Amino acid sequence: MIEADPRQTSRQLSQSLNVDHQTVLSHLHEIGKVWKMEKWVPHKLTEKNKLQRLSISTCLLLRHKNDPFLSRIITCDEKWLWYDCSARSGQWMGKEEPPAKVAKRDLHVKKVMVSVWWSQNGIIHYEFLKRGQTITAEVYCHQLDVVNAKLLQTHPALVNRKVPLVLHDNARPHVAKTTVQKLKQLGYETLPHPAYSRPLPN
Repeated sequence: MIEADPRQTSRQLSQSLNVDHQTVLSHLHEIGKVWKMEKWVPHKLTEKNKLQRLSISTCLLLRHKNDPFLSRIITCDEKWLWYDCSARSGQWMGKEEPPAKVAKRDLHVKKVMVSVWWSQNGIIHYEFLKRGQTITAEVYCHQLDVVNAKLLQTHPALVNRKVPLVLHDNARPHVAKTTVQKLKQLGYETLPHPAYSRPLPN
């Protein structure tokens, strides 16, 4: 079963075989199996990607030399968070009585995404999405409106006299048609974001 599908967890094997979980772990240990998480690696860049990255980097360096723009950049990122706010409760019992047993809560229902917007001056806006909700073009456009409103209060010159520069990756919500239209409506400029490079070997 492991050779057919090495991604099966020991719990899944235990349920499929209808045997004790500890028995499955013992057998896995005996046959030399160890649970290892996958390792993320950047995408391998093609020659075209490399040339594009060099061209974009060169243009941005020249632009910054002629007209420093780092103070105009706003960027954002999203991350899944796991949390568990449950606490164990106590009760008065006799000295020889064992404490009550309560099953641990399932953390899978305790996952939320947080979205943070910031500039060189610090955090502009952060938002915890509803449980199970992810970033879509509609959510992203709403956040752009909120960020713009906050910038008008804290840095009106950036919005009124200069042009905010949005630096984000090429995720689908960031490059969707509705997002592009929203950025154009707000008068924001998007900085080019080349493909990620593979780290240099040690």
